[in-house]
Order: sequence, then structure tokens, then C-alpha cells
Amino acid sequence: MRQRSHWIPFFLLVLMLGVIDPDAAAITFQELKEHEKIALSLTGRPLSAEHRAGLVSGQLTRRDLIEQLTKSPAFVDHLARFWVDKIGIVNRLSVTEMLLKGRRDRFLNTLEGSQENFGFNPKNVRDNRDNAGLDDVIQRLNRKNSKRLEVKTCGDKRVIYHDALAGDRIPTIKKIIETGKWPDTPEGSALKGDVEKYRSILKISEEYGPACDSPELQAIQPFWEPTGENWQVAKRLVDPGVCGADLSKCWIRPNFNDYQTHVDEYFTMEPGYLIAHIVAEDQPFTQVLTSTRTVANEMAAYFFKTHMPMNNAIDNFPGGAYQEKDEARWKSPRVNRDKKRFWVERTPLHAGVLTTFSFHMTTNGRRAKANRLFEVFMCSRFTVPQGAMADPFDDNPDLRKRTYCSNCHRTLEPMAEFFNRWPDTGRVTMEYNSDTRIDESGMFLGESGKGVVDFAKIASESEAFHSCSIRRAFEFLHGRELTQAEASVLVPRYKEVYEGSGFGIRALLKAMIDAPEFSQAQGGN
Repeated sequence: MRQRSHWIPFFLLVLMLGVIDPDAAAITFQELKEHEKIALSLTGRPLSAEHRAGLVSGQLTRRDLIEQLTKSPAFVDHLARFWVDKIGIVNRLSVTEMLLKGRRDRFLNTLEGSQENFGFNPKNVRDNRDNAGLDDVIQRLNRKNSKRLEVKTCGDKRVIYHDALAGDRIPTIKKIIETGKWPDTPEGSALKGDVEKYRSILKISEEYGPACDSPELQAIQPFWEPTGENWQVAKRLVDPGVCGADLSKCWIRPNFNDYQTHVDEYFTMEPGYLIAHIVAEDQPFTQVLTSTRTVANEMAAYFFKTHMPMNNAIDNFPGGAYQEKDEARWKSPRVNRDKKRFWVERTPLHAGVLTTFSFHMTTNGRRAKANRLFEVFMCSRFTVPQGAMADPFDDNPDLRKRTYCSNCHRTLEPMAEFFNRWPDTGRVTMEYNSDTRIDESGMFLGESGKGVVDFAKIASESEAFHSCSIRRAFEFLHGRELTQAEASVLVPRYKEVYEGSGFGIRALLKAMIDAPEFSQAQGGN
């Protein structure tokens, strides 16, 4: 439950200090208390000093306050967090894992620190006793699409090096060359292989992962750090065919790179901010499922322009994902830290929050995607009739016909088929399958269609969606769900306002604030 009482000490304090003259104030103590509740409910924050002073002086009316708050950045943030929570996005997503670990050039194939995909690991080579394994290591170290970088601290400077070629491996390689034996075995097993190949590995290691005092280091201003202070980099990495002069062709661990942290936050919060801006800008709430647009910021635009094309990630998304990606603001040569959001047009294959990255990365399978829409935006759940029993001998692979399972799956399976060209389960890339031969025909509420766009249209036009939208607005404002008894009375009453405003949630919230149940807080906190 939300805590709404921390404004009282402040109000009493200003009265005791004489900041407010009770006799001259244009608002009573109880009225100010009600306005504090409005601010907390809409923004999650108490009244600002400016708003409080305006109310006390009579220069700001209750209606003006609500109008300002429901368009404010604080309202957008608060509502976005509410919806991200309802959708089930509980942790910040890793864009690195979600988008850049692709199949084509294996851009980040050491994402979790494993060296099995590329890099030098003496034990792996030793266990693969034939020289083919060693040749493969050299080939992987030399290739130019291994893009992950690491950082180590050398006194007052930070040194950027190739992830697979840390400087502390150089002594191990040198010892192998000098002794012809494996240093990590009890007696130093004889080396089976060409020492010259280890000399090749040593040369590459010294170029890409130099020691702190190596002459192979140079100062740099990386793309994520405009000041460029105290950053050093292996000279070989700034080669145009490797990472480039500002390292923008490569990637770095996020704890050294707050740019990635901000991009992660953008993708995590995208569905919530898409919904919140639709509400704050008085757009029909049906747009949360049907809009071909989404919101972005400058850092996200830079990410799309610079890093997603490396792995064709944006091209794996429907139609290249964003029709505006060739405009000037998507082509900044450096990271712009402006987090102000703006609308961008996606392609006609998109459908509101249902085609955002985080919606797909937090729904494990196509049935889960359909079920998430059913629960979050239609306030509905699949249930099994009381007394229904499973048949242990029924192994029908068609869940729509299997005993017990059919109670839910005869509805869920046709819903899931709308997502047949979207990522299924367990994938770390946003892979949209553009093969038109894939059947994405589905059925929902007795209506058939093809693809997520049709699914969104059917759902957004349903009575269940509109009733649920009213319920969610009440839940956001009051911090609790409607009881069944309340819903039977209040939903029909609020429906008139909701429909009369063109399915506008902001108008609905204003009406709910004016209703007696808000000031009386019946049935909850």
C-alpha cells in the first residue's frame, strides 16, 4: 500500500514557523491534505513547494493542479513504472544479452565470461590435443568481429583491452613457449603442438591486451565518455577494421559504461513509457495495443544507429523496425545524454507494447505472450472448471483436445498462433521471421486474423479490454484493485466518462479523483 501521511509533519512545521497564516490561507488544512493525496496518487510524490504555495495563496485551483499533474513528467514516470510492473518486467533487462548476442557474426559470444566461443584458454587447447584446435584459436583471435572489450585499472588510468586477451595471460603464454610444457599440470605435461603457433598468440595478445606499461597503449576518447579522461587503449583496437577511433564498433562491460546502463533502462521501460505518454497526451487507450509508434530517446537512437546494425539486430525486427532511423537525430556521431523521449514511427507490422523488445524478452514462449495480454490488458485468467480431472492415459499432442488441458488450450492455442513469426522461447536475439510462408493465422473471441496486428485489433475492440482499462486506472490511482462489489457499480459509471472522452484514461482519472470513493477511500487505503 502507498504511504500517504508523510506530508503532515511538513504542514505542521510550516504552520508552527509562521510560514502560512491559517487565517489568510485560501485553503483549509483538510483541503490541503486532500490535494497532497492527489499528488501522491498521480505522481508518487508529495506536492511541490510551488504547487503548495499556489494552493495556499489561491492562485492555483484544484482543477488546475490535477490538469498540471496529469501531464507532468513525474506522472509519466509513475504511470510507466506501474505498467512495467503489471506487465511483469521485474528486473532491468540487459540489452547486450537481449539484442547483440546474435547468430551472424557472434558479436558478443563471451557475454557471460566464457571463452569457449573465442579467445585463448590454454586448458581448452591442451585438451584438444590435435593441432587443429590451436589453429582454430589463432583464427578466432585474428578475426575482426570479436567485439567485446574489458577494462582494467592501472594506477590513475583505465586501460581498455580485448576481452579474450587479458594482459595477465601473457606470462602463461610465454612460459609455454619457453618450456614447451603446460604450466598448469603437476609435472608439466609435454606440449603437443607447434610452439610457433603460440608465438603467434603471444604477438596478438601483446597487441590487443597489452600490459599497463606497454608502449602499445594510447590515450582515447571513447564514444560513451565525452571527457575521455584517463582512458588508455591498445593501439590495435582503434584500427578502423577493429573498433574504430572512438571504439564505437565495439562494446564494453556496462559497469564501466553508463551509456549501456541508460540504454538498458530505456528498453526495460519502453512499454511503460509508451503507455504513459499515450495517457498523458490524451490518445485513445486502445493505442497501447495498436499503435505503430513508440517512444525513444537520443541514447536509444544512437544505439540503434551504431550498435544494432553490427549484428543485423534491427533488420531482424519487423521491416527494419523504425522507419525514421535514417533521420539526422538517429545519426549523431557521439552519444547524446539527453533522455527526453520523442515519438518514432515503426513499421505497420508493429502493435503497441506487444511488439516492444522487453515484452518479448520477458514472455517465455508464444503461449506466454498471448496469456500476458489476456491477463494484463483484459483482466482475465484461464481457469479449469471445478471438478475437472486430468486423464493420465490421454497423451493427445493437441492440447486443445487433451482431457483437462483443453479447458484452457482450446482458447489459448489459437491466440498463441498470432505470434508465430515472433521470437518463441529461450532466445537472446529479437528475431522476427519474415518468411511469409509461416502461418500466423489465429482466432480470438470468435474473430480470426493474421499476426499480432490483427490480434491487437481484436483485443482492443473487446468489452473485456475496455472494462479492464477502467480497472487498471482505478488500481493505479487508489493503489489497490477494485473489489467485485465495487466493480459491478463503478465500472459502468466510469465507462460513460471513458467512452465519452474517446477512451481517454486521463479524463477517467480526473473523474475518479472527483468521485466520493477517492476522498473517502472506501474498501482500501
